[in-house]
Amino acid sequence: MLASLASQRPLTTETSPQGSSANILTLCDENPARAFRRLSVLRRSIDITDQCEAFSYFILNNTDDPAIAIEEEALAVAFAAEAGSRRLVYRHRMDNTDYKASDIHDFGQ
Repeated sequence: MLASLASQRPLTTETSPQGSSANILTLCDENPARAFRRLSVLRRSIDITDQCEAFSYFILNNTDDPAIAIEEEALAVAFAAEAGSRRLVYRHRMDNTDYKASDIHDFGQ
């Protein structure tokens, strides 16, 4: 759906605000493949615009299951290769106190 909306009215310097945007994916013991698929759809939709360099991606991870964490990290590396590593920040927080809420709080600090 995002791709079809973007193709109907692409963002240009005349139709979009100046500045940058952060796309944040918070994870905590979720299905990594599904989460990264959604993030990739978002990235591809943004990348077809002429404003894609204004968007960065932050993956904030609280997963405490080692098997899931390994898969998430591998998918983050693959995402960085697709998106351009300068556009991605991946953080795996070992202390998952308050889970995603603390991730967002820490991100804003």
